[in-house]
Parts: sequence; structure tokens; C-alpha cells
Amino acid sequence: MRTGSKPYILLFIFLLVSYFPIVIFIAGVKNDILTGYLPVRFFMSESLSAGYMPWWNPYVNFGIPQYADMSSSFWSPVTWIIAGTAGYNIYTITLELLFYILLGAWGMYKCGELFDWTKEIKLIAAISYMCCGFMVGHMQHLNWIAGAGFIPWCFWSYHLLLNGYSLKRVFFSVVLFYLLISSSHPGIIIGSIYFFTAYTIYSFFSSRKSGTRPTLWNFSKPILLLIALLLIVSSALIISYTEILPFITRGDKVISADTAINSNSYQSWISFIFPASITKNDSFFGNDISLRNNYLGLSLLIFLFAFSSGKKKHSHFFLITGLLFLLLSSNNFFHTLCFQYLPLLNYVRLNGEFRIFALFPFILVAANNLQSYQKGEGDSKLPKKVSSVLGLIILLVFFWAAVNIILIKNSIVFKSVSFEHLSAVDLLKSLADNLSFYDVLFIQCLIQLTILLLIRKYILPKKVNHLLLIVALDLCVATLINLPFTGVGTKSAKELQTLLNASPGGIPVPALQPLSLNDTGIGGVINVLGKWSFYNKQPGTNKQAAYPIQFKNEQSIFQQQVMHLLEQKPFLFFSSNLTDSNTLILHIDDSLSAAHTKIELLAFTPNNIQGKFTTDKPGNIILLYQTYPHWKYTLNSQSVQPDKYLNAFSKINIARPGTYFISYSFIPGKIKIWMTISLITFILILIALLLPPKKKGPSILL
Repeated sequence: MRTGSKPYILLFIFLLVSYFPIVIFIAGVKNDILTGYLPVRFFMSESLSAGYMPWWNPYVNFGIPQYADMSSSFWSPVTWIIAGTAGYNIYTITLELLFYILLGAWGMYKCGELFDWTKEIKLIAAISYMCCGFMVGHMQHLNWIAGAGFIPWCFWSYHLLLNGYSLKRVFFSVVLFYLLISSSHPGIIIGSIYFFTAYTIYSFFSSRKSGTRPTLWNFSKPILLLIALLLIVSSALIISYTEILPFITRGDKVISADTAINSNSYQSWISFIFPASITKNDSFFGNDISLRNNYLGLSLLIFLFAFSSGKKKHSHFFLITGLLFLLLSSNNFFHTLCFQYLPLLNYVRLNGEFRIFALFPFILVAANNLQSYQKGEGDSKLPKKVSSVLGLIILLVFFWAAVNIILIKNSIVFKSVSFEHLSAVDLLKSLADNLSFYDVLFIQCLIQLTILLLIRKYILPKKVNHLLLIVALDLCVATLINLPFTGVGTKSAKELQTLLNASPGGIPVPALQPLSLNDTGIGGVINVLGKWSFYNKQPGTNKQAAYPIQFKNEQSIFQQQVMHLLEQKPFLFFSSNLTDSNTLILHIDDSLSAAHTKIELLAFTPNNIQGKFTTDKPGNIILLYQTYPHWKYTLNSQSVQPDKYLNAFSKINIARPGTYFISYSFIPGKIKIWMTISLITFILILIALLLPPKKKGPSILL
């Protein structure tokens, strides 16, 4: 039956409340979303508005192939819609982030329809997913949140497909899985492969036990069709990613010693009960703050352990799968074993992201158990016993925190801190910064005890009308407490946009100025938006910008002795004092300013440079762009093959004096062909989905 739009409106309202500092732009997003995700998306929208395809991005260090950047979501339809319309800025990238969070909640609500949950329980599960520890912890990681937003929808469509084949269900799954693949971090994609493979195997054996007993071929046909179409639609993306792997540092396998700080450590599991605890005591947790939060709400935590009578289908599978992924997200023997022997896992640098595949099934299990409890199935006393144990744990931590505050005097109470003459925002920030780990635990325990008392008073007696409000209160408070640490900064969206507005519009013809000048810009940018060289529309930089894609030779390029010699050169220059293709001698003529050489840029786009230069001596013309497949070089309209310079850049030999016209063109012909195939297939599938059914019947959306 149709549920109408009311639940979706309620979830939208809850998003506005629980994430209101970001929603109303009073506080801007921070960290990686600004320094790693915004620069390349901003370049895409600037390039498209100027009428150019953003194949090559000349503004990230010494250039990167934009289409092969796994962090930029280049192949995502959502990215193209934003970049090609409103364009990327502080406001639009924030709205995109919130859209994925809301989308995930809507998807979780739809998943509830698969298991016949009541409307209240569907809303509870959706709210829990919207504000779970993964969402709140990774506000700065846009493509992690994007992946989390599409996972419930992919599960919903795939479950329908496995339980009833139709061509439209196949098409719908293709669209949703492509959105997941094209929008997500590679680790989310790899985790999805394992999660949905496990669910496929389970569904096959489950269907045989249920009496339907499909043959392996009949069961596999819709899956094979889905995989085949998905491979075609994703072909450009797959080829792009495969192409760049040999050139970049993250194309190599992860060293196991580096996984501890990148995992969801055992200590982080206390966030299942105390979500605010992860904001302090970094040495205790031993990992990045974004990887610590596992919260899904006290109510669902209780029912996660309050097992039903076992009549709820799939619960045991989801519980076991969730536990295995929780172990996989941590640093332990199981994780080491899997990363050593299972394909693709040893390319995942941050295994802590796998906890989304623990929290998602945990919420499904808890909601199933809650549904059974409301119907009077199973042991009705078990939730009360679990809540009593949980209450005892909270009380013990409460007294332990109090002892450390009073006896050890590890508290803000004993610090000499002045809060005079501070604005409201600065006051809250200063207060948060000066709270100790024990202060946070003490406050968190008071909050959790209050929530737990409300649960025992209203939820456990099965007062459904109070159930949703308590869960909403719990998750809203937990979200707002953690956002200042993991999601929002001290600058407002307006202040951030003011900094971004200093970037020149469009794709201007750059000046042939020294690289050292490319890093100079307005003050304060580097602290919030990353390197100014991302935005100044001048190719090249004399200081390496921290960006996920780094070519293997970048480390040697940015050595002090090399950059000392290059920093006074523009990104395109002529020199007659080069020895071999990979060696820079200790002295280079500044031939650009010398009377015997003149260089002029005739045209410049992200994918093409045309120049004219005159010289009265032999030498070499150097382009400080990373060499990469698909670059074409012409000298006086004749194709030439350059030598490598410093094992990274191109060097074209000029044998005799004269005037020359030179052209550098980035033409990824193979990628264009596969992009055309992918796009046509995707459009045809969308058209097929929009066509009315031949016979009247229930919509696949139900």
C-alpha cells in the first residue's frame, strides 16, 4: 500500500532540526569536504560554464586527469547536474551533502516496507540511519556519505529483484547501483561488492528452504542481466579508474602496519553507548576522530540485543553480517586475514569505513526485533533486562568519570580559562575545547540516563505514540553534540563563500609567472579551503597540495633542491641548459626574460595549450604538466614525441633557432568512446523505466 508523502516530509523536518547549524548555513562544513572535494568539483563547474569538458584539471599540483579522479565523483549524474546548473560553491556542496543524508533516510524507510514494519518503526529506523555514527562522523567525507545514501536504495531494489523478476526491476537496480558506484569512495564500492554478494548467496539458499526451490540458472538470470548492464553503464568509470592506478600512490596495496590508525578501533566501540566520548582523548582511541562513531541510538541498541523468537526472516543473516563487517572495520586478526586473502580488500586504505555495512544491518535487525516486540512475539522481558544491564554500565561509567573529575582534578572546573569578551560561537568552541574526556563522559552519562529512563517508561510498556519522539530526541541530541567536532567549523558558509569568490571566474588564460607566485593569494584560504593554487586558475605550484590523487613521482618533484630551481619558472618555459631527460643541473638560464627568447600563449583551455615562441639558440621547451596517456604534442603542426623531464614532465627538443608554434592537447579518445556507450545505455534504461507498463498492476516502487 502507498504510504503517501507525509513520512518523507517528517524525515525532511527532522533533518532540518538535527543538522540545523549546517542547514541554515550559520556554520559551514570543514576539512576534507572543502580541501579535497570542493576544489575539483568547483573546477568542473567553472570549466563547463566556460564551455570546456573537464577532462584534465591543471590546477591540482601539476595536473590530474579529472575523469580518473576517484574522489571527484566525475561519473556521477548528481555531480554533473550540480556542476552544469547552479555550479559548485560552499552552498551547493553543503546541500549535496544534506541531500545524501536525507536520501539514505528515505531509503531506509523504503526498506521497512520489505519487512512490513509499522510506520512508526520505519521512521525510527530511518531517523537512526540519518543520524547514525557513520553519517555524523564523516560529514567531511562527501563520497562516503554519498555511498551511505544509496546503500539502502540499492538493497531495497535488489531485494525486490531477488524476490520477483521483472525487466523494470532490473533496470531500476542498474540505475541505483550505478549511482552508488559513481558517487562513492572506492572502499564503499568494494564493501558493497562483498555485502551484496553475501546477501545473494543467502537469498538463494533461503529461497530453496522456503519451498520455492528455484534452479541456480533461474535464480541467476536477473542477477547476470543486472551485472551485464551495470558493467556497460559503468564501463567508462571502470576503464578510467583502471587506467590511472599504475600512476598513483594509492594504486598500490596498503601496508598492514598503517591500518591501525585507519580502523574503527575496539576503544571506539564505546560510542555505541557514549557517542560524545569520541570527541576527546585521541591517544586512547588511537584513530582518526571520523572513524570512531558507531552510534545508532539507545532504543535500537537495546533491541539489537533483545533477540526475537527468530520468526523474523533475515535477522540472523543481518546480525552475523553486521558483526563480521564490524570486525573487518577494526584492527584485528580477522581483518588481517581477510585483507591478506580476499580480493580487493588490501587496496582499502581506511578500513574503518566498512562499519557502514555493520550499522546498516544492525538497524535492520533492531527494527525487526522492535516490530516483534510490539506484536507481542518473543520474550517480552528481554528488552527490560538489556536496558537494566545498559543502565548499570552507564552508572558505572558515570561514577568513574566523577571520581576522575573530583579526585584527579581532570576537569574544566579546575582549569584557569577566561571566557570574557567572546562571541556566542567562540564561547561554545572554547568551552568544548577545554572540556576534558571525563567531563564529556560525565555529561554524556547524564544524557543517556535520562534517555534510558524515558525508554523504560514509555517504550518498554509499548506506548507506541511516545516511541518515535524519544528516539528522535536521542538521535538529535547525539548529532548536535558531535557536529562541531566532525562536521562543522567556526566559519559560516557566508565567510567561506567570500573566500571562494576571490577565485577568478571561468578558465582564464594564465600568466607565465613563476610558480612561487601561484601560492600567493588572499589570507586565510589555506586554513579552510586548502591550497590557493586550487582556485587561482594558475597551473603549477611550488609546494605540494595535499590531495587524494598523488602521482608516484610527486615526492621527488617537490624535493627542496628541485623546487628551488623550478619555483622561479612558469609552467611553460624554454631553456638551453638541460642535460639529460631526468636531470636538472644546478644552474638554469632564465631564458624567458632573456632577449633571445620570447614565449606567448595564444590560447588556453583545460585540455589544450597553444603557444608561440621565438628563440635564437637551440634548447628545450618544458611543460610542467604531469605526463599522462592521451596527451598529444605538435610543433609547427607536426606531431612530435617529447622526452621526459625529471621523470614527470614533457620536454620537446628545439634543434635550431627560429619561430615555432607549439600545441599540447589532451584527447582521451578511448574514454570518450566508452563514455558515449555508457551514456546511451544509461539514457535508454531511464527511458524504459519511464515507459508505462503494458498491463495495469502494482508499481515496482511499492
